[in-house]
Amino acid sequence: MSVAVKAGQTFEFGTPAILFRNDSIMYSVFDVTADGQRFIVSSSAGQTQTAPFTVVMNWTADLKK
Repeated sequence: MSVAVKAGQTFEFGTPAILFRNDSIMYSVFDVTADGQRFIVSSSAGQTQTAPFTVVMNWTADLKK
């Protein structure tokens, strides 16, 4: 979000505006470039699903059966 502010003897502010939308922001990881002109946002490339995986503990014991 962005909002214009005017400081002086009084403090005035404008209407908030959406800078950008990114529904896939992961854990809100972002940064601003040193010049303050760009946002760097960590996001996924698309709506992908990962396949579940199973971890088998002590699998060598099953070899003896």
